[in-house]
Amino acid sequence: MKLKLLMLIVGILSFQSCLKDTCKSSQTYLRYDPIYKKSDEIRNLTISLNTAKSLKNPGKIYAYNNFLLINEINEGIHIIDNSNPSSPINKGFIEIPGNIDMAIQNNILYVDNYIDLLSIDISNIQNPVLLSRKEEVFPALQKDPDKGFMVGYDYTKVNLPCNTPESFNEGVVYFSKENAAADNSFNPNISQQTGVVPITGIGGSMARFTITANHLYTVDNTNMKVFQLTNPERPTLTNTINIGWGIETIFPYKDKLFIGSNTGMFIYSISNPSNPIVLSNFTHARACDPVFATDTRAYITLRQGSNCNRANDELDVVDISNILNPKLIRSYPMYNPRGLSVDDNTLYLCDDGFKVYDIKNELTIDDNKLSHIRGFDTYDVIHFHDKNIAMIVGKDGLYQYDTKKPKSLALLSKIAVVR
Repeated sequence: MKLKLLMLIVGILSFQSCLKDTCKSSQTYLRYDPIYKKSDEIRNLTISLNTAKSLKNPGKIYAYNNFLLINEINEGIHIIDNSNPSSPINKGFIEIPGNIDMAIQNNILYVDNYIDLLSIDISNIQNPVLLSRKEEVFPALQKDPDKGFMVGYDYTKVNLPCNTPESFNEGVVYFSKENAAADNSFNPNISQQTGVVPITGIGGSMARFTITANHLYTVDNTNMKVFQLTNPERPTLTNTINIGWGIETIFPYKDKLFIGSNTGMFIYSISNPSNPIVLSNFTHARACDPVFATDTRAYITLRQGSNCNRANDELDVVDISNILNPKLIRSYPMYNPRGLSVDDNTLYLCDDGFKVYDIKNELTIDDNKLSHIRGFDTYDVIHFHDKNIAMIVGKDGLYQYDTKKPKSLALLSKIAVVR
């Protein structure tokens, strides 16, 4: 017995010694230092179409008429004339610091400017006009009486001892291992127009702004806000609904809103557009989560990331034919899926590049991959049924593909990122 105990102790000590031997002296972390802006800094803004810029850090995309709008994260919006998808023209750049999301209806562009909501007339895209500003409708990370609003973080690389936790805070400064850094959306705290059909644009599945039923709906980390567009130049905040924690995306379908969160999908009825009512929710392991819905199915991509903990990378197909009781049909392993779009029986997916699946048989989707283009980073996709075009954005830029032959996608154009 003593001999066995002695051998066990020696084994433990040897194992600890091995751990020490393999532990590096330091590891690379990202140090996030808070950025503060006072209200006059945020609101000292002139809206105009400036000289075109190259894409450097593209985020959300939005299609409206023959124009494509591409968010440059926290800087503003690129205006692209996409009349000919084979030859898009960069028309200019609207500088909007703190901008991440956007939506358009009847030539009015609604955007975030840090904590404020702006309404911008783009009926003449060469001369955009600021119509109104609603102040402090979006949450700041923090508010300091002297420094102003915390609106984001600057990061620098630092070396820390190997036994440092994967992520931690020192006051308002946040640290994270470099290989566990979050997405571009990093957050450590993480119609009254009778007879007129409003003309809205199309956003991607990663959107946090959407317009339907003459209302603008926005989501932040915890809340959904409802803005009535009776007077479209001056949206009226009519409702704020607490959904929970880790809210990520919003997707409209008919008289429903599908909310993607770290922990699941929430389905809201907007039969009364000013007062969304929760109908049901579908829970999954904690993960980053955009949603795309059809009449009877919801498609959810789950991916790992430092904001999303340690879930599986997968595609979930959910039966929503009974909207009050969504049920998982099947999960499919993926690489690190993000945005998606569904058109009839075809799924367009940002994952390890760009994938296209035939989804007629929802139990054998993995056996029916039509295309897979690798070698570029993808974030979100919008598919246009009438044009047979898939518009894809990611860290490498904007790509447009002809999808008439889904087994042999044809590249129409690319607007590359310039760093």
